[in-house]
Amino acid sequence: METFLKILSVIALSSVKFLGGPPLAYGYKFSFFEIIGYTVIGGMVGVVVVSYFSNLIVKFWYWLKYSVFSKKDPNFSKPTVDLKGNIRVKYLYNKPHKKQLVFTPRNRQIVRIWMKYGLIGIAAITPVVLSIPIGTFFATRLARHRRRVFVYMFFSILAWSLLITAILYKLIPLSPEIITQ
Repeated sequence: METFLKILSVIALSSVKFLGGPPLAYGYKFSFFEIIGYTVIGGMVGVVVVSYFSNLIVKFWYWLKYSVFSKKDPNFSKPTVDLKGNIRVKYLYNKPHKKQLVFTPRNRQIVRIWMKYGLIGIAAITPVVLSIPIGTFFATRLARHRRRVFVYMFFSILAWSLLITAILYKLIPLSPEIITQ
């Protein structure tokens, strides 16, 4: 049961912040191939979850933004009271105006990478620089084919997992009994 919880924690961490998965698995003294397997599984779980639920994430964000954090509804005006005769409170429906896009420096950088390198560039920096959820969110929003996003993300996650695990084994060598298990 303890080993299962360790595996689950490596997969969970790798699905959110990939860079922490291999060192955690190395600390648990998993073998080289176990580290690669668990971190790749975790990264791909994050990719699949975010890519299939990105529309719900956007809807949830707008719901939070306009109903929880904001006290006013952008679709209706402030109430006006008609004092002649019966008292009535009126709400006028505002035509939704086009929302201005807010570009943060991070968004600008992601768009620059997308324009220069495309999906390969986004997939290459996602596991280490952006994080799996953010990179996958942008990739699924910008790319046309979800299958292509999965393939590029898989190879990127695999490559980064191999590289990080090899660096860990080279810098902090474990005893030969642990490596062969």
